[in-house]
Amino acid sequence: MLPAKRVALLVLTASLGCLPAHPSDTPRVNAVIAGGVGDEPDVEPGRPVGFASGGLVMVINPVVNRHSTGALAVPAGRAQIGITVGPRGTRTDASGLAMLDDLPVGTAVVQFPTGSLNVSIVQPGLVDVVALYNPDLGPQLVSELHYPRSGPDVLRLEEGVHVGSLDINEHGTVLYGEVSTDDRLVSILDGDLIIRANGVRVRNLVVTGRVTVLGNNASIAFSELDTVVIRGSNVLLLRDVLHTRPLITGFNVLLLDVASP
Repeated sequence: MLPAKRVALLVLTASLGCLPAHPSDTPRVNAVIAGGVGDEPDVEPGRPVGFASGGLVMVINPVVNRHSTGALAVPAGRAQIGITVGPRGTRTDASGLAMLDDLPVGTAVVQFPTGSLNVSIVQPGLVDVVALYNPDLGPQLVSELHYPRSGPDVLRLEEGVHVGSLDINEHGTVLYGEVSTDDRLVSILDGDLIIRANGVRVRNLVVTGRVTVLGNNASIAFSELDTVVIRGSNVLLLRDVLHTRPLITGFNVLLLDVASP
């Protein structure tokens, strides 16, 4: 079992930071990236990013969902913005998404057509970078979300359906699921997710029950969620798909590129 001080599992069992699925279950949810959809409930299928890739996921000039309690002045335009890190280069797609894989640990100087950002990659894994870009002013960092591949506070939910509820009580916990080779979210929590701790980061999950965020400075990214209740402050939802209207009472909660009713 995982240490009780880190994650309390009401039904699920775990071993050494990895939560196994029921062997007879199969993935059943298509992965989606909710880029550029604002309040629209339907999104186009997109390519999520698994942890095996590593590197940076850039989200440029995101749409602020109307259920947000925080404010963000987003410049116009986000397609075909050139981004380079050393010899590696790419451009944002129509939704403002760009990915740079296999970057080394250290400081990544992310160069835009005008100006640059410094992003610290402290250990192998993924970093979601949310930034605003105005050609006249250069880039402005909004958020860095770090997901190390392994560590004492890192939990991986294996592919499959996990029946039960998950209660996170340890500050700084990172919980992530898997992405299949055919671009599907394949780690499914068939129960509730309760985030009581601060600084928790969640990525690449499907949660069929209620998601309750009580802690502060938490984030949930690239996930598919049913019912969401946010009472903590300084919470970020990034490119998630919500099946019901969220209930938000926390201060400075941002929903960026989130699809919701």
